Amino acid sequence: MVAMWSGCGLTDPASSVDISITSIGAVAAGGGAAIVEGTIEADSIITNVDMTVLNSSDADVKSSFTLYWTTGYSGKEKADLKDDMSTTVAAKSGTAAGTYKLKITAETGSISSSTTKEFTVTSTGTPVSTATVTIGSFDNPSVGSSIDLDDGSVKLAAAATQSGSGVDIVGTYSTSKSAFRIFSPKYAKESSGITAFENWSSPNATQFHKVSVTFASITTKEQIQPLFNASSVPADGALSCAAGDVLVVKTDQNAYVLVELTSFDANVTGTANIKYGK
Repeated sequence: MVAMWSGCGLTDPASSVDISITSIGAVAAGGGAAIVEGTIEADSIITNVDMTVLNSSDADVKSSFTLYWTTGYSGKEKADLKDDMSTTVAAKSGTAAGTYKLKITAETGSISSSTTKEFTVTSTGTPVSTATVTIGSFDNPSVGSSIDLDDGSVKLAAAATQSGSGVDIVGTYSTSKSAFRIFSPKYAKESSGITAFENWSSPNATQFHKVSVTFASITTKEQIQPLFNASSVPADGALSCAAGDVLVVKTDQNAYVLVELTSFDANVTGTANIKYGK
């Protein structure tokens, strides 16, 4: 991202600093640039100009970007700011896709002013492949409640409990918890109390936990694995979930999959819709 700047310094006592920034285009993480033009005007010598980048929560994320003045203003006091200035703002490789703000601050002695302009960062990684499956709660007679996230298959209990079935997670509405429950095959066998799972042969102790991101905000495969934190995995392998909750799952094939519970029926014979991305 290259920004062109101009300004003027007058000899009157400082009373104001005015900064304007034109629209900023999208920037690809690890490469690409957008042209930004702006002006900085003051009633006296501009003594300092700084720039940084804020994320959508207004936290400073300057470390994820490369910021430097390429011509003109260099951070030193300028008696005359009529020269054009340009800056480079580049998103480093691995910077998460999303909305950011370029923040410019200018000072004239004790007077300081800032302005921001939003821009987006796009990822250059492998696009997430998504799909949606429907599963049934444990008393649904025709729709299975067990999912193999590696191949996207949904299995009824008879197939799921076979050795090497590859099931990663099980989902069902729980009347005792008044919530939709997602649990590992090991929990299904040992702790769920569902008789259909009692004789499960070699169930997987799949690891998973909730994450605070939205499903739509994760656009590349490379963004999923960093969301996984082993210390956040529930000790018993079970979670109560609400519609819209998002989880990251480490499958039995050591793949990392993003899972969203999009909707469910609040009864043990109904179904639930689950979206997953990998």
